[in-house]
Amino acid sequence: MPANSPTWYPRENDSTSKRVLHRFRVDGWTYDTVHEERTVWSLFDDQDIQRYLNLGYVLVPGVLDAAFVEDLRSGLEACRQADFGDLRESGQRTDSHFQGQYVLNLLLRDPAAARLLEPEPIVDTVRSLLGPCVMLNASVGLVSFPGASRTGTDWHADHVLTVSPQPPLATQVPRVCCMVYLDDLDDDIGPTHVVPGSHLWRKIPSWKPDINPPSEALKPTAGSVLFFDSALWHRGGAMVSKDRPRRAMVFQFLVGGSRQMRETPPRPAQGSYALELLERAEATGDRRMLEVLSQVWYG
Repeated sequence: MPANSPTWYPRENDSTSKRVLHRFRVDGWTYDTVHEERTVWSLFDDQDIQRYLNLGYVLVPGVLDAAFVEDLRSGLEACRQADFGDLRESGQRTDSHFQGQYVLNLLLRDPAAARLLEPEPIVDTVRSLLGPCVMLNASVGLVSFPGASRTGTDWHADHVLTVSPQPPLATQVPRVCCMVYLDDLDDDIGPTHVVPGSHLWRKIPSWKPDINPPSEALKPTAGSVLFFDSALWHRGGAMVSKDRPRRAMVFQFLVGGSRQMRETPPRPAQGSYALELLERAEATGDRRMLEVLSQVWYG
């Protein structure tokens, strides 16, 4: 698919999400000579990018339509059933303080979820922040069930590494996280709380849910997408609803080439949807998808 062609998201007459063209020129030597130009269609303009850099997050409402959100819910539930069956509590003790179930590798297991790896609108938005070559680092679905009062998660960052004393060269690999909301958030099922600018502190969060730092409570609708720095301090709010679940998908991208070794990872298991994605990208010569799947990259 050409980089400047829409998928299932219209650009024209779209009142909820814009498309902004970003152009990149790549030149260099990375075991192979690279000379190419790329374009991406992002949800972010220059002002949005500056907001992301300053605050550590940008929430874009109404990115996905209701029918697609329902497909994502169905796919998440099918994968959740495969992992947890009828269990409604946290899947393992180490997840218990997050008060939900993590469905691992979701974007590589479900056809609807895998559509989120197409260029628009999410991955190209990430490319406008990290550059035109990006790779998927992790993806999960998160389900919190109603029926029991949940106090909310601790303040945390999805990834932050500190080194003392700080070395002369950078130790941080930029990671852009994307949270796709599958339910409307409100005080009953708990907002997403964020601490603006905390991604710049590069500190491991130590606050508990009952400590209330200067923060913003986000209450996005289903189909909205939160883009945030992996070092941003955030937490899920208290969930008191007796009849409404809280469901979301969270996935993370790195700059393509952020690997310790040049060898490609092992091929996915035979019969897996991940292998189907890979073989489809190989058959069509879809380099950008191969980059996302960590099969080719710069660097």
